[in-house]
Parts: sequence; structure tokens; C-alpha cells
Amino acid sequence: MGFVERYASDAFSVVEHPMAPGIIGAPLHTHSREDEFSYIVTGTIQVQLGQRVLTLGPRDVIWKPRGVAHAFWNASSEPALVLELIIPGGFERYFKELVALAHASGGGPPDRSLMVEVQRRYGLEMDLASIPVLMEKYGVRPPRM
Repeated sequence: MGFVERYASDAFSVVEHPMAPGIIGAPLHTHSREDEFSYIVTGTIQVQLGQRVLTLGPRDVIWKPRGVAHAFWNASSEPALVLELIIPGGFERYFKELVALAHASGGGPPDRSLMVEVQRRYGLEMDLASIPVLMEKYGVRPPRM
């Protein structure tokens, strides 16, 4: 999972999500505590927000409110960079924990029960069944850890 923490406080955090071509950034998921604003720096991504699918390019911004299921992916042949503002802060620690789980698994998939526990702690509901749907419909690969 690619991310770079740029700023973190209790009020908000800012993270970068570099996205390789043809990759799912995140499958369908719902935050119970955070609102997210994504600013597309470079490239083109697609975002599912509720039932709508939007294509976004440089300088576009999208609000992903808490309680609304969303996913994002890069179906293009070019890399993309997304800058994300997360309100309130603290969710950036979720990404750090996922990276730690991936490293602990020796490069293989992280232990699913540990991932579910981390998601629960952060009030995140992940719809893993959306991964094959996104793969088939948009020709993208699963997210990398």
C-alpha cells in the first residue's frame, strides 16, 4: 500500500497516495468517523461514491463524507497522485498499521483476522467482495500492501 504522511494532528491529516496504473487504491469501504477530501495532483482516477462513478483528473477535488461507501482506482495507463485531507486526524495511523501487517507477513498477504481487527479499531467497514467486481468492470488489479 503506497502512502506518504505529509501532516498529522488531532484536527486533520494529509496523506499522499501514489497510484500505479491499473491498480485499485481502495475497494469499496465506509468510514464511520472521518470525512475525506481527495485532490488529484497528477493522472486520472475513478471514484465510486455511493452508486455514482466519477472520473477525476488534475486539480479535481472530491468530498467523501463519513457514512458513504466509496472506492477509488487508477484504470489509466499512467501513474496518478492523490493528496488526501482526512478530518479528523488519526486515520493516517491505520495506513501505518496496514504497512506493519504487510511487513510482518513477509511479503505475503497480511493475516485477514488481524486486518479485520485493525479496521474495527478505526471504525472502517471494508467490502472485500467489491474487489473482483472492480477488477472485472474496470480492468484493474487488487490493491498492493
